[in-house]
Amino acid sequence: MRRPLRRIIIAALIAVGPGKAVYLVAANVFLNTSLAPETINRKPEKFQIHWRSGWSLWPGMAVLSGVETRGRSKSVEWHARLDSVRTTFYLRPLFHRTVHLASVKAEGVIYRQRRILAPGQPSRIPASELPPIPASLDIPGAASRSPGPAKPPGLPWRVLADGITCDLSELWIDRFRLLGHLRVETAMDLRVRGRMEFPRIRLQMASGDLLAGEGVIFKELGLDADATLHSFIPRQAKRLRFFRNLSGRFVFHSKSASLFFLEAYFRKTPWLHFNEHAGGRMVLQLDHGVLQPGTTLDIANDQVDVGILDRRLTGKGVITGRVTLTNGAPVSQITAHLIEFQVAPVGSDKPFARGRDSVIVATSDKLDLSDPFTDLKVSFDLPEAHILDLGFYNSMIPPGSKFHLISGTGTLRYHLEGSQDEHSLHGDIALSTKDAVARFESYEMRGDFTLKPPLRQASPKELLFDISGTRLDLRKKNPDWSATILFPKAKMKFSDPLAIDARVGFDLQDTRPLVAMFDALKGAPGWVERMMIIANVKGTAALQGGHDRVAINDLEVTGEKLKALADLSFGKQSKEGILYVHLHGFSLGVELKKGEKGGKNRDLKLLRPLHWFEQERARRKLAHP
Repeated sequence: MRRPLRRIIIAALIAVGPGKAVYLVAANVFLNTSLAPETINRKPEKFQIHWRSGWSLWPGMAVLSGVETRGRSKSVEWHARLDSVRTTFYLRPLFHRTVHLASVKAEGVIYRQRRILAPGQPSRIPASELPPIPASLDIPGAASRSPGPAKPPGLPWRVLADGITCDLSELWIDRFRLLGHLRVETAMDLRVRGRMEFPRIRLQMASGDLLAGEGVIFKELGLDADATLHSFIPRQAKRLRFFRNLSGRFVFHSKSASLFFLEAYFRKTPWLHFNEHAGGRMVLQLDHGVLQPGTTLDIANDQVDVGILDRRLTGKGVITGRVTLTNGAPVSQITAHLIEFQVAPVGSDKPFARGRDSVIVATSDKLDLSDPFTDLKVSFDLPEAHILDLGFYNSMIPPGSKFHLISGTGTLRYHLEGSQDEHSLHGDIALSTKDAVARFESYEMRGDFTLKPPLRQASPKELLFDISGTRLDLRKKNPDWSATILFPKAKMKFSDPLAIDARVGFDLQDTRPLVAMFDALKGAPGWVERMMIIANVKGTAALQGGHDRVAINDLEVTGEKLKALADLSFGKQSKEGILYVHLHGFSLGVELKKGEKGGKNRDLKLLRPLHWFEQERARRKLAHP
């Protein structure tokens, strides 16, 4: 020991007198030898603490430096490092199993905690994203103790703190990690194995980062909170139930916040996702875990990124949130307004449409954060988007149909509504084109079409949609021609491969496109083909499509002096099926076979064609029920 310091200590001992001198020597020997670790760390499997140095100048005051501590319960384990901690406390309450702290000041705190999984229970979080926590601390001078006989538990201790000030540099709980200087000021009332309460908590952070694993949720996060943690029993307040004990005002602001945190609001609507980052400010006003009026959210960004079903909208937008009183009860509403946007498939950066003023509105009156937003209602409006690439929709047409969109202009509209209470997602979609060019095999078609599929029911995870009631209107000029196709029952799965199962009804101006497209009478005399062109044709059929094949079964077509029946199948390499036509008193049957190189793939049936067709249809249904 250096001479000046030795002189100071000797002078202090003389000044305080013999009694206090004894305390100074005893207390500081206790704090700086193995006596403290041996006394405190009696159950190292549950709790351990040690420090580099400590000192005390009078009873009820202690300062520790280089503190490390860890602990473990049935459900969590934790570990902390503190550069220093200074405390003052009252001595008399110790005789009544109460630690009454007048003040605590901790600096340079790093705290880490993670849940303990049951044996064999897999972790949903990668090990690399969880905080490292040592199984035990290497405490010099701490002797190992045998557990000894179990003792009946005594009366529980109580810990009271009039004021705690804690300066944290890292707070890491499970996969969530807060980096930056966070000041915590609070009082505390804790009963071991019982209730605990924090009557007033002040949290302040000028700038920090909040991470979830490797991803940044909030960058340059600012936090200012004035809250109360009401009396609760920890083992009864696990996970989200903890919020029921929390009241206060929390103000967050960040220059770059991941919109991932909105997933908590939209957790009941898996068809809607917010991606990317945005700067903004959020105020939470809580009363025992329930959001109250005064809660606000304001985010503005040039790169808002929203996933809706299998579509991705990106662009300049504003997201706002408010909690207001409606009929005497608080109701939340979040509005995402995309001022300018582009539409692309999920997983792609290549847009196929652009537009303005798309709006998503979500409301809920279930604002208890212990089980939040269970009745969420969401609406999505896309009033108009201009299609950049009509060929994009070829991905929604089964390849086996041999139908292909080539070019054209058009617009796209959406209106969708979802309700958690009704477990529903429904709405309307409209696709309109002008001067579209399409091709069926070698036959090229030009004209306009409007497709209006109502969304009656959806399974977003499976991308399975009930679009019964879909209407398709076709128009063509030079020469004029029109048709309407209805789908009274239709289900479509937007998977790979795409699949459709539908009943179809159609009303055609005439049969010219059918004669040209299906090419069923190729090789027949010209006068036969001309006779096939019939006006005012109506029909029904069952349509099934997937991967590389489309099947049209139970086709029935009627018109003036016309009746046609067919079961047809179209694939990438061939078409097959049977067709019966009765026209102007003349009947004809056609059998399309899978073609072989150099072989015949079409047979005309002139003898009793209807009898042949009915027998062949029955035979095929028996063979493939």
